[in-house]
Amino acid sequence: MLHIRQGFAVTFSALAMSLMAAPAMADSYIHATTTEQGYKVYPDHFRSEVTRAEVIAQAREAVAQGGSSRFTGQRYPATYQASGSSLTRQEVIQQLLEETPSQRASRLSSLSE
Repeated sequence: MLHIRQGFAVTFSALAMSLMAAPAMADSYIHATTTEQGYKVYPDHFRSEVTRAEVIAQAREAVAQGGSSRFTGQRYPATYQASGSSLTRQEVIQQLLEETPSQRASRLSSLSE
């Protein structure tokens, strides 16, 4: 009988806590679900309390105080220049097949460094 009461108490307290948390989650961009993950994110429900200009100003201030300037370029995500090869796939395969054992050892040792 004691186990039944404890089980009921645990179940009831879990239910009560989830009901208490429900209103708080309804006002956020993360909502509880009955899936294995337990929540779902709704980005369009997000409300920021700072403007983009304020965030940029804070980032500039952090850089002035010695912080990283990684995100102050306003180019996020970062772009890169792809260095394309002038060789075709077949030409690269042919070069690998014609490679001498010493060239291969040298190439593989440079990759492991």
